[in-house]
Amino acid sequence: MLMFRIVLILLFSAMIMSCSTRLAYTYADWWLEWQVEDLVELNDEQEDKLSALIDDFFTWHKNNELPEYAQLLRDFDHAIEKQNTSLFLKKYQELPLVWQRSSAYIAPKLIGLMDELTQQQKLELVENLELKQQEQHEKWQEEAEQETNEDRMERRVENLERWLGHVTPEQLESFTSLMAKTKPTMQDRIEARQQWLVAFETALISKPMDEMELRRLITDINYKRTKAHQDKSDFNRELFQNWFAQQLGQLSQEQRDNVSDEIADYLADIDYLAAR
Repeated sequence: MLMFRIVLILLFSAMIMSCSTRLAYTYADWWLEWQVEDLVELNDEQEDKLSALIDDFFTWHKNNELPEYAQLLRDFDHAIEKQNTSLFLKKYQELPLVWQRSSAYIAPKLIGLMDELTQQQKLELVENLELKQQEQHEKWQEEAEQETNEDRMERRVENLERWLGHVTPEQLESFTSLMAKTKPTMQDRIEARQQWLVAFETALISKPMDEMELRRLITDINYKRTKAHQDKSDFNRELFQNWFAQQLGQLSQEQRDNVSDEIADYLADIDYLAAR
């Protein structure tokens, strides 16, 4: 379901953005259950099954995925410290596995729970998803209209500086050139999300429920993208991948140490969470 896709993205984003990984992970199960129950009114038995499903997922995730995240971070740390471009690119290309493993685990359990919803509950779920989706799209569009190109660039540079520390004029010029080459995908993402929801409604409401289609909707993050959208996303991903690889050999020791310190903070968070 959409909310499970969102929470997985939020958990991984917490490792990239400045928000607290511990806070995001600690309350993710509570937040997720609250969000689902806000979308559809469940009976007592369904609420118990939802709680059990979420508890099972986060137990599995803590035992299986957190060690994978830790190893991935250590590999990135090693690649950056040794300026090992081939290892860096290999790990960069493994990033989609973060989503694939978790979505593959949760999909059959989530589909089983959705199959127990009444037809009225399914319609309620779809209706509320449409409302939330529309709110999110309006928020994106409003932010895009209000934020200038200079504001966007300043925000991105601040994030780059958080990881590298001092950024040289040459690196800043290169990064600015990189961002100018990226292709905008916001409208494509909005259209893909709308198509995703149409397909989700069709699969959920059909009798019998189309479990194969639901599984693909949950596990394939690129599903329902147009070819033009996918081409833009692939172009941007390759652009960033090549830029990171190019910059790797030009990082100063001070910058590599700064990255290592940031990674160490996240590894400490993961160790803390895994021990809970």
